[in-house]
Amino acid sequence: MSPTLKVPDVLHVEPVGASALRAGDIVVFHGMEGRHTVHRVIAAMPEGCITRGDSNRYSDPDMLEPPAIIGKVVRVSRRNRTRTVRGGTPGMVEHYAVRWGRLLVTGAVAFPLFAPFRAVYRTLSEEGTLRKMLPVRWHPKIYRFRKPWGEELHLMLGNKRIGTCMSGSTRWQIRVPFRLFVDERSLPKPEAPPCSERGHVH
Repeated sequence: MSPTLKVPDVLHVEPVGASALRAGDIVVFHGMEGRHTVHRVIAAMPEGCITRGDSNRYSDPDMLEPPAIIGKVVRVSRRNRTRTVRGGTPGMVEHYAVRWGRLLVTGAVAFPLFAPFRAVYRTLSEEGTLRKMLPVRWHPKIYRFRKPWGEELHLMLGNKRIGTCMSGSTRWQIRVPFRLFVDERSLPKPEAPPCSERGHVH
């Protein structure tokens, strides 16, 4: 489940029946050889669930049946900090962000062969399909910073900087895969510094 969950994270698991699980929930269940497995629910049906790890390419081969379910992960503790684990629609958004991010970063850095994935990324970013699924409270926020050379804008998701627009620039630099959740056309541009602050050519 990396990078969503990592060793040695402490998981807080809530007992839950199969009928209460939704696509996007992270579930703990009895896997092969009796070991506990933690994967995300991709599809929930009356007879069971289809699961997949966030970093896995394919879904698990066997349907997860109700007797094997231990519970749903609701919180995770890491380095003395505890956070709520997203489930349902927000969980699916996170899942696909991880998957697309890995594909796109690999394609951009390693192989020109992955150009089609970058094209799909651009298309999805422009259409805003995933952006429309993102709850308002998780929308990125913009912070303005005054610099000697002009204004600098930072796009923040929580305490993580996901984008920057420098003074004089007309385009935002947004990290992969966050363009999937941001409408760049709606973002402001930096203000030019007052004339008194601009350099003069003599």
